[in-house]
Amino acid sequence: MEKPPEIVNYLQHRLNLRVLKYAEDIGSCKKACNAVGVNKISFYSWKKKFKKEWRTWLVAKKREYETYGNCLSPDVVELILKLRSEYKLGTWRIK
Repeated sequence: MEKPPEIVNYLQHRLNLRVLKYAEDIGSCKKACNAVGVNKISFYSWKKKFKKEWRTWLVAKKREYETYGNCLSPDVVELILKLRSEYKLGTWRIK
């Protein structure tokens, strides 16, 4: 049975926090990264995110629709819907 994405994200964040705490406890980033098998670049990006927004870091963030690279503008979507309703065109003909 596959875990839901919310649980996977939560567990990943918990691991990140544990690595950060472990590195703080032993006083060495390198030893902590080697012990857990994490890249140092990942460690420092987690540390930067945690320092910047430590209250909201564990909350899952959804990506906005407009930030996707292949999203269409609202004008184009409206035109496509108009073509589908008026002329009963399918996806291949609209392309």
